[in-house]
Amino acid sequence: MIVNWKKSKQGLSFTNLKNYYLLDLSMNQLSSEIPASLGSLKALKLLNISHNNLSGRVPTSLGDLENLESLDLSHNNLSGSIPQSLAKLQQLTILDVSNNKFQGKIPVGSQMDTMDDPNFYANNSGLCGMQIQVPCPENLSPTYPSKVESKET
Repeated sequence: MIVNWKKSKQGLSFTNLKNYYLLDLSMNQLSSEIPASLGSLKALKLLNISHNNLSGRVPTSLGDLENLESLDLSHNNLSGSIPQSLAKLQQLTILDVSNNKFQGKIPVGSQMDTMDDPNFYANNSGLCGMQIQVPCPENLSPTYPSKVESKET
């Protein structure tokens, strides 16, 4: 991974990243899509990739960051829906997706139900959900965390 750091481009070894608790890549002129491999950085507590030029969808693998407390995706060109997999993040207290191109129903369940600050969802004209008190069209079925069904014997 190559990032701008103090006006110079530097490489980061992915092997070393696995031990990081905090990864702040904000304001680095990053472009392209968010790599799904970020979901393997299990020790992360804070991931800030705001104020870049990232596009495409948020990888569902970010829902595997079980220790994540803060996720800032704001001020990019991300689109599609916010992945339901983020509802698996039991430690998540801050999710900022403002100033993107997200649409659809904001995921519900677990911590997602507590993140109801409308500023963290602002300027995504296609979003709806209870967190921002914008009703979803009836043709959008609610998305809930998947439940594991047990078979009775």
